[in-house]
Amino acid sequence: MKRKQLPIIILLIVIIGVAFFSITRKNSDNIENHHPGSIEMNTDEHSTETETEKSADAVELTAEEWQALILDALGCADMQAETAISSENEMTISGKLPKETITNWLSDADEDSKGMYQSILSFMPDSLDTSLTCQIDSSDGKVKLSGTSMTVAGIDVPMDVLGGIWPSVNDTLNQSLKEKTDSVSSVRTENGKIILEP
Repeated sequence: MKRKQLPIIILLIVIIGVAFFSITRKNSDNIENHHPGSIEMNTDEHSTETETEKSADAVELTAEEWQALILDALGCADMQAETAISSENEMTISGKLPKETITNWLSDADEDSKGMYQSILSFMPDSLDTSLTCQIDSSDGKVKLSGTSMTVAGIDVPMDVLGGIWPSVNDTLNQSLKEKTDSVSSVRTENGKIILEP
């Protein structure tokens, strides 16, 4: 009986040995093929920090300076607003906006949309709680703003209704920025400031 079990025990020992050898070899291959930085967040963060170092010609704007430029470009320089900018360069401007300014923004909308929103606005007070969110990018050496969402007195306004305002807003903004820099390759936030890289 014991002689019959001996080959089975030897076979089990061989199988376990082969399995152990295969697992050990596979793990050592994984260690050899591992490249520092491929999945380690710290390495990626260091490379990002290197990429975002300011150049000598970079222009720094305070949050107040940036807000003044944006509100002027939007045609509401007197608006008492709060501006928030995320690390993804999404900017939200909130405050009370004159109804007349909103009417001006709708001037390039299609006739049906313009008529509908102007009818709604006619029943509203002269100043309305407004929140406008837009993305800040750069293209062809210029800063480019594009709207992503807007609410007026709690009513969502579709972005296609405001599509016509962005070319003139961007022209005005970039004209103002010419006093500070000739060209902008990127825009980012850093320590509460807006950094414009040439």
